Amino acid sequence: KHLNRHQLQVALIEISHAIVALGEAGASTLEDLMPVLRDCLSHTDHGVRHEAAAVYAAITQAFPSEGRVFVIVSLGSFAANLDAIQNLSSRVASNPSPTPTRTSRFRRNTEKNDGTSSVEELMKHQATLHGNALAVSMLMHEFPHIFGGVATAIVSKVFDVISKLLQCQFNDAFVKSNPSAACTCIRAGYCMLSGALTMGIEAVVPDHVTTVFRFW
Repeated sequence: KHLNRHQLQVALIEISHAIVALGEAGASTLEDLMPVLRDCLSHTDHGVRHEAAAVYAAITQAFPSEGRVFVIVSLGSFAANLDAIQNLSSRVASNPSPTPTRTSRFRRNTEKNDGTSSVEELMKHQATLHGNALAVSMLMHEFPHIFGGVATAIVSKVFDVISKLLQCQFNDAFVKSNPSAACTCIRAGYCMLSGALTMGIEAVVPDHVTTVFRFW
């Protein structure tokens, strides 16, 4: 049975509570849970993405290594999603909905389906990028409070990704072709930045404070 977005959010909230309560005793559930969470991070509904990110934060509290692995994998996916968003935005902008003509019905339907497919793919990449940004932000907040913390190399990679996302505000071609998608990318960057800054002075100031002020 497929759950609607409201049911999914309730289920994810309960899973977060269960993981925190069970701790390491819930290890056997991770194999089945992680693929589902990955799909939820790409869900079209913002609330579902947010609650899925919260579950990742709960998992990180109980299983720090799982959180670190997720962040490494997630950071590696941002470039591909960002490229896809920019390319699809350009394609959609250059192929607006065709005006009705006396062509065959088959041709009109084909053009409509191609346009719809591109828009749907674009929205999927935007949701995936935003969902992963939410999760990384929450995990960066958790890392200083868990055993083992997080490697400085991962923190540096986070700031590299933030920089690429925030540079979208200066990409005139992207902003003009799809302002909404550009805002999604910029918002994702600031979301991750807010999470990184909660790691505290020792994690940010020595190596990254200059980088932060260059974002503007």
